[in-house]
Amino acid sequence: MERLRRLGALVSSERHEAFVPQIIIRSVVIVLLMAALLAGFMLVAARKADELSIARQQKLIATVLEQNFRSIAHDQEAATVWDDSVDELRKRPIDLRWLDDNLGIWFHSYYGHDEIMIVDPNDRLIYAMREGRRDDIAGAARLVRITAQPLLTELRVRMRNGLPIRRASAVLTPGAIDLGMINGHPAIVSAKPIVSDTGERPQRPGSEYIHVSIRYLDGSFIADIAGRYELGGGRFAAKLPDDPGLSRVALRTRSGSLLGYFVWEPFLPGTAMLGQVAPALGASLIIVFAIVTWLLRRIRFSTSSSAPPRRAPSIWPTMIR
Repeated sequence: MERLRRLGALVSSERHEAFVPQIIIRSVVIVLLMAALLAGFMLVAARKADELSIARQQKLIATVLEQNFRSIAHDQEAATVWDDSVDELRKRPIDLRWLDDNLGIWFHSYYGHDEIMIVDPNDRLIYAMREGRRDDIAGAARLVRITAQPLLTELRVRMRNGLPIRRASAVLTPGAIDLGMINGHPAIVSAKPIVSDTGERPQRPGSEYIHVSIRYLDGSFIADIAGRYELGGGRFAAKLPDDPGLSRVALRTRSGSLLGYFVWEPFLPGTAMLGQVAPALGASLIIVFAIVTWLLRRIRFSTSSSAPPRRAPSIWPTMIR
């Protein structure tokens, strides 16, 4: 009977010793699994946040670019809707110095426009400015024929047809605008008629002098937008960038021809959040793991202390009393 009790105690002790490691292993596995699930959830959430941010940035920049394209035409109206401009262009000889100060070089120094051309009612070039200096008319005339002529024709048709301007619009006069390659630069080309601001200088519709303004996209234009909206690495790219991590907006002419891309390094809030949270999260997981390990060791120690001492049972009968 005594031997049976001793044998039962031995079996019970062995079960206790086998049970404690099982608890430890399972607890460690559960902690690691929870950590993996939490890390996976954070990675997925960060990626979704980054994707949403990139999509919103692209929509925002596309809208900003369109607004800035149209702002070129709005800049022109500062001097093209003016009685003095109409009067000066009717004078003979034309005062080129006055044109420099009011319709040409002034647009470069004040608004940052890169090129200015003025054509007469017969679309003959009478004035040209390039990068802050008066340019040679003979050299710029070819540019008018190749690049600006479609816009000039379109604008004169609109002027002859008397296209109305919406009252709620900030636009004062009709215009024509497009993208194109100018002297090797991707650029915005905007044409505006030079008209009276008081209505006291009547002109036959379609016979106005036309002011053509050009702004390079690979110069200060995109650099200004990138700085204003904090777009890291914002620049013009003629080809699709090889780096898949860059955001981009395609720049196309009105006919659909691809001119290039505005590219920048997108802001990734999810990745930024991970960079801030990951160290703290890692430290927290280490602390949790340490606490669980300490508790399991305490359990093992308590279990070992409460278990009866292990003795090797004697299975042989006592021979001598």
